[in-house]
Amino acid sequence: MQSGPFIGDIAFGVAFAFLCGVFASDIGWNAGIVLAAATLGATAFPGIRKDWRRGWWAWPAAALVLGILYVHIFLGWRSANQKLPLGSPVTFSAVISDEPHRSEKHLVVTVLAVAPFEGSARILAPPSRDLNYGDLVRVDGIIDASGGPAEDPVVFKPTAITVLARHRGFFCVNG
Repeated sequence: MQSGPFIGDIAFGVAFAFLCGVFASDIGWNAGIVLAAATLGATAFPGIRKDWRRGWWAWPAAALVLGILYVHIFLGWRSANQKLPLGSPVTFSAVISDEPHRSEKHLVVTVLAVAPFEGSARILAPPSRDLNYGDLVRVDGIIDASGGPAEDPVVFKPTAITVLARHRGFFCVNG
């Protein structure tokens, strides 16, 4: 009979801890508090206290730290690769990268900028516009990055949106 946890239990703990680290970091929880809470929770659980000296608990703890680091590394990479002029009037071309979502006040369009700019943004267009996935558009407006590092910059009030071409999205989707 095995005296410690099964390998499947450890693997589940590692996967769960990684996802908990990603979740906690993504919603903005303090990493130190998350690690302290995880340590207190682990020491309070009788099954872990019994096998504390064996060190198997270090795998989920390391996975929690890696989950937190994963989100911070991704956000750093994303902000380093975002080459959009923020806060000043600009004209840029972009491909609509997701189906537009209609609301009462706006048509929310997610776009990927094309050269010389790079990055993604959301456009709050008038709801009467006929914009579709894969359209190449030219947008005049001011890009505002008020949403935080985890969100796309938003063009709040585009002065003009012109459709330059249709069906420029992923070739398998467009047929």
